[in-house]
Amino acid sequence: MDGAHEPMPSSTFRDPADALRVATREPDASQGAREARALAEIVQEINQSPELDRVFALIARHASELLDAPGARVGMLENGRLAFVAAIGSARASDGFAIDDSCCADALRTARPARDRVSAAAGAAHGVLAAPLIVGHRAIGSISVVNDDAREFTDHDERILLALANHAAIAIENARLLRASVRTLRHASILATSARSLALNVSPTSGASRTSPSASTASASTSPIPARTSPSSRTRLGSAPT
Repeated sequence: MDGAHEPMPSSTFRDPADALRVATREPDASQGAREARALAEIVQEINQSPELDRVFALIARHASELLDAPGARVGMLENGRLAFVAAIGSARASDGFAIDDSCCADALRTARPARDRVSAAAGAAHGVLAAPLIVGHRAIGSISVVNDDAREFTDHDERILLALANHAAIAIENARLLRASVRTLRHASILATSARSLALNVSPTSGASRTSPSASTASASTSPIPARTSPSSRTRLGSAPT
């Protein structure tokens, strides 16, 4: 290969634009590596958390930190409504809302990240970025991140949040299954204890001990009474023939 076509070190570039392009590519590569390592550590921490509520809180906190945003929250679909189960920073948790034309609804319908700008009551606007939580082909909720009015979310932010959402959805589903298994085992233990108690109360030994007095009385009242013979009969039977 001709050496003239190989990239030259940035210090030898005569055109400053070429040096700038190389300099901007190198930080991007290192930044991508840092983000990949950070995401791997986040996923490990989330997967090691058995409690569902803690999983929700970790997802909200890490979403805010990954995108350097002032707030984030996690919403779960419940009976056609998106109920927010965890929030951090400026993203306040609420009781939830019906699925409509919101940014989170767009993410859930399209199974892709969605962006929007929301105007606050004071007139200031802030950006919202939402990514769907999908298990298999089923949407179970969303992660939404908010920023201040001076910053716009980018395509890079979408990719980061979607990567977190893909891992978070699996962690949520695993925590749900674990909670259901614990409840099932608890109910099974209660049923087994009740069954053992019932078996002891109706066992043949305990039943016999409780019914023996009445059984003895009944046996005594129904036992055959020896037949009595009259005196004349005994005399006739005992007299010798004449």
